[in-house]
Amino acid sequence: MAKKIPNPEELKDLWDDDCQKAWDLLNAKQRKFFLNWINCNFNGSEAYRQTYNKLASNTVAAVCASQALINPNIQILCGKLAQSQKSDLLLIRRVYKDAAEAIKPIFGKDLDGQPEKIEDLPDHKIRIDAAEKLAKLNGELVEKSRIDVNISFAEQVRTAHGK
Repeated sequence: MAKKIPNPEELKDLWDDDCQKAWDLLNAKQRKFFLNWINCNFNGSEAYRQTYNKLASNTVAAVCASQALINPNIQILCGKLAQSQKSDLLLIRRVYKDAAEAIKPIFGKDLDGQPEKIEDLPDHKIRIDAAEKLAKLNGELVEKSRIDVNISFAEQVRTAHGK
């Protein structure tokens, strides 16, 4: 019976049977490349250099990384990772959008000296902070879309080559 390889920490929240099968079918270098790809913010060239050849030129590293990323088992892991990250980013975006509309109640005292809400004013500090974070997050969503397109392109290349 084949020894079960432990799940990578980077994927613990989204691991399922398909991921485990794909992971088990990768060799040690392919696993290392995939984890380096995640840890290098999805920079395939840098992941290739860290895994296989520290001295590889940009062109060689890019071509070899592209070839590594079209491995069907790496594609399964990439797809699961992309699906999870997009969900997380969209949830965070919704929270920031809500914060961008934050209000702060202003209280005073009524004629009996009891606290009374007078009006709601915009909480500018929270709104500005949320707007800045939302702008940054939108940039991450754009980058995430690029990753999805790259994964789709890699799948098309693999299909075209009959692999």
